[in-house]
Amino acid sequence: MYLKIKNLTNWRFWYKFFGVAMVITFIILDYGHIINTMRNATLETGFTGWEIFGPGEELLVLGQDFLGFTLFYMGYFTFQTNIFVLVWFITSIVKFNFKPNIKGHKSFILSRTSTLMITVFITITGIIFNAVLLPVGLSGAETIDVWNMIIVQEIGHGIVPLMMLLYTLFCDNRIYQKTNWSRFFARDISIGIVYLIIYLTFGLIRGGIVYASLEGVNLVIDGQTINGANEYISHFNIRAYQYFFLNVNDPLGQIMLPITVVSIIAIIMGIGCWLHISMNRHSWKLSDPTNYKTAMAEMKTSKTKEKIEKKQQKALNKKEKIKKQED
Repeated sequence: MYLKIKNLTNWRFWYKFFGVAMVITFIILDYGHIINTMRNATLETGFTGWEIFGPGEELLVLGQDFLGFTLFYMGYFTFQTNIFVLVWFITSIVKFNFKPNIKGHKSFILSRTSTLMITVFITITGIIFNAVLLPVGLSGAETIDVWNMIIVQEIGHGIVPLMMLLYTLFCDNRIYQKTNWSRFFARDISIGIVYLIIYLTFGLIRGGIVYASLEGVNLVIDGQTINGANEYISHFNIRAYQYFFLNVNDPLGQIMLPITVVSIIAIIMGIGCWLHISMNRHSWKLSDPTNYKTAMAEMKTSKTKEKIEKKQQKALNKKEKIKKQED
């Protein structure tokens, strides 16, 4: 079940190794860039939202709350899903010869359910970033940092999701037991929905606590009066929520949250169903290649025949219509 020396020449080992390297590279570059920005921040460059202020009438910045930011960073869906992929690839390397249907070979991480849902989550990460967050970020940016805003982000939101998706669909040589639809919805999809609920619950609770703790703020800074949580958070650029669509204290967030939740559930269902069918077919192809090829050829022939019949029926209907018009 575990990795052997001879497996080091297998291309799948190096594919997984590269996947591990991509996740680690992304986290180091992304996290490191933000930490470096915080270190170099001044009152002139603007607030990071993680300043530690000192006592006194004048605004005195003692340093940055790196621990608070790190905990906040770990709450990003991108970070969590990339960690899921990292753990999956590392486990898949360690248990390189794991076969799910062999007695004594056990691994929850490499099980069909975990593999499917990790692939779903990391795919959602790529879709949401490239379809929503990246366009919004680029449109609102005064200057575009190509390296950090696009290249680095596409490692964790583009390359890693694509690597995991391609491996699950085409490269995995493990034969999983075929799963029916009732088991798929009862186990696989339910796990995805539960994780989504837990993620949203913690995110909303954290943001709510931040707003509640600042509700009674009443300050005068540089002649500007700051009353309440909204003004304080806006002035000091506080990040109460990981994503703008989670901010239920903002009118836009109140609109976007239900839309986002419904959309993500729909995406989980859509991608999950697609992967469910694809993984069943892939396992069938590996376990019984002869019958698989025969069935696929018959299916292709059947579809071609059906297409021809539809064209013939369409032509017949057209002739009948012309005949009626002539009569």
